[in-house]
Amino acid sequence: LLADLVGWASRLSGLPAAPSGARPALRAMPQAALAQRVCGEQARDCRGLVAVYDTARREIAYADTLDLRDPTDQSYLVHELVHYLQHRHHGERMHLHCEAVLASEREAYAAQNRYLERFKQWRRVGEVMRFTRCPQDQAAAEPVLRYQGALR
Repeated sequence: LLADLVGWASRLSGLPAAPSGARPALRAMPQAALAQRVCGEQARDCRGLVAVYDTARREIAYADTLDLRDPTDQSYLVHELVHYLQHRHHGERMHLHCEAVLASEREAYAAQNRYLERFKQWRRVGEVMRFTRCPQDQAAAEPVLRYQGALR
């Protein structure tokens, strides 16, 4: 499955594929533990998190509730595998400034949506990106969500 999904992530994103020996590990974990690992003190804000690529550990941690036989659930791994391929290709440049972070997310969501389309899944992901912007005065800052004029 991992080899297939890495292939999909590469084809759908246009990023170079990784050699089989360089693939990230997959780690299933309870969603609460995943949220704690990624968001720490703000774990409550990460309740919807289902997968993440950890650049330091070179692994994709995902909620153990995902059914890896289901194309919709597989699409979350494709999204994270795009981040893995981006990191292999661009290194830490993908995290240097806010616009780079947004570009990497947009690319991963686009690949995920193409994967969903390929398997006749009607769900679409990443709509929040339409409302996510970088603060004008802080190029290196984290992206912020602006929804109907309000910051989130």
